[in-house]
Amino acid sequence: MATADKPSLRPYYPALAFSFTNGLTWMIVLGTPMILLGEWIGASAFVVGMAYSALYLSLPVQILGTATLHRFGYKKQMIVCWAVRGLAAVAMLVMTILAREGPKDWMCAAYIACAWHFCLFRAAGNSSSTPWMYEFIPPEVRGRYFAIDQLVSSVCGVMILISVSTLFAVFSTFSAFMLCMTISIAGSILSTACLFYWPDCPRPAAVSLKDMMRRVPRLCFSPSPFRS
Repeated sequence: MATADKPSLRPYYPALAFSFTNGLTWMIVLGTPMILLGEWIGASAFVVGMAYSALYLSLPVQILGTATLHRFGYKKQMIVCWAVRGLAAVAMLVMTILAREGPKDWMCAAYIACAWHFCLFRAAGNSSSTPWMYEFIPPEVRGRYFAIDQLVSSVCGVMILISVSTLFAVFSTFSAFMLCMTISIAGSILSTACLFYWPDCPRPAAVSLKDMMRRVPRLCFSPSPFRS
C-alpha cells in the first residue's frame, strides 16, 4: 500500500512485467538451451564459442547505441530493436524444425548468425532501457523498483531452468527444443508489447561519436575513486 513516505510501484508494473517476459527469451536464446541446440545440430566447440561470445563482444554496441537516442527517442529505439531481436528466436525455431531429419551444412553458420543478430540488437536496445527508466521512475522509488526488478529476473531464471530441464526429461529432444523456442518467441512478443505501456519521455541531447570515442577510454582507464 502506498503512503506519503512510500509511493506505490503500481505505475511501474509494466516495467516489471517486461523484466519477467524478457527473461523468457534471453535465458533460452543465450542460455543452456542455445548451447544444447548447437550440440544437436552438430556444431563444434569453436562454433558454439563463436555464438556464445556474441553476448560479450557486442557490448560496445550498447555504448554506440546512445548516439542514436536523440534521433529516435528511448521508446522507438527500444521497441524496434526488441522486435527485430525477436526474429532470431523465430529463425532458431525454423532451424529446429529443419534439423529434425538431421543437421544441414549451413546450420552452424546460421546458428552463429542468430546469436549475433540477437545480441547486436539487444545491445542497441539496452542503450535505451536504463536511461529511459531513470527518466520516468522517480528517485524515491528507484531503489525499491530495481531491487524488485532483480527479484523478478531471478524468479524467471529459476523457472526457466526448472522448465527447460523438465521439458528435456519428459519430451523427445525435438519436442523439447520446439517448446523452448516457442517460449522464447512468446517472451519476445510479450516483452515488446510491455514496452508500449512505458511512458514516453523527451529525447536526450545529441551525443557526438567523436566525443564519445575520446571520453570512453578516459572513463575506462582513469583512476577510480574506489581504488583507495
